[in-house]
Amino acid sequence: MAIVKYVTVVIHLDNYWSMAMKSARIDSDQRQLLRQILEEAYRLPTWNGTNLRASLRRVPAEAAGWRPPKSRRSIADIVVHCAYWKYALRRRLSNGKRGAFPFKGSNWFRLPSPVSRPQWSEYLTLLDDQHQQLCDFLAEDSGLLSYSDSATHDQTCRIYGLAIHDAYHTGQVHLIKKLWIRSNHRPLRR
Repeated sequence: MAIVKYVTVVIHLDNYWSMAMKSARIDSDQRQLLRQILEEAYRLPTWNGTNLRASLRRVPAEAAGWRPPKSRRSIADIVVHCAYWKYALRRRLSNGKRGAFPFKGSNWFRLPSPVSRPQWSEYLTLLDDQHQQLCDFLAEDSGLLSYSDSATHDQTCRIYGLAIHDAYHTGQVHLIKKLWIRSNHRPLRR
């Protein structure tokens, strides 16, 4: 359901921005809309159910580090992956330097399994911090955020693409939680 909502939003936004391409800079209303989309996908209440941050509530470290059969991704893997892409997008939009993310590598990271409570808390804090830094960047009118005429995926597509990315991983987190409950025969308790 969450993905359907964001796909619908993307279609409307695509029409809106194709008309707005005449101006080279993204104005404050557009910035505010982009932030709203990111916030709804990540932490603000929505009509369609849980978002990424809400899906992580009450997930204990034991469940966060658990991997489904065939060594699939854990919830902790997904959390750090999402934090990385929030960092990567902010870095790309701000022309920032590489290498400032706390983990070596990119995209998916080798995390310990099982995950301790302090590690799990650190991963959640990293995700919250990267999200907030991205939203703070979008709130600034630094002049760095502008349309790219030649790029297939301009900056606005990347921003609302990240919201869709959060919605996608929200579904994965829910699925892994259900698999964990089935395999451990007990509910999630933090």
